[in-house]
Amino acid sequence: MDATVSRDIIERLRQQDCRWTLVCLRDGRRLRVLNIAWGLDEGELHHHITTNASPPSDGVEIDFFLTNEIVEIRDVETDRVLWQSGDL
Repeated sequence: MDATVSRDIIERLRQQDCRWTLVCLRDGRRLRVLNIAWGLDEGELHHHITTNASPPSDGVEIDFFLTNEIVEIRDVETDRVLWQSGDL
């Protein structure tokens, strides 16, 4: 995954702000995401993402991962695939 793909993932998640989104990770975790905060450390290709923290919601878990860990992003309401890794 290159920096362009990482930026594309961030943009797709930003567009889903305040809408439930399912993020599936390589390690099998399936995370429900309502909002994100992200950053890119100097020299890195992959953004780090913190979910559901800004603003926080009662009963919603905060998670942390990198864009290169994501295999699929889906809109929870429509079940539409918003992004999928080419490595599947």
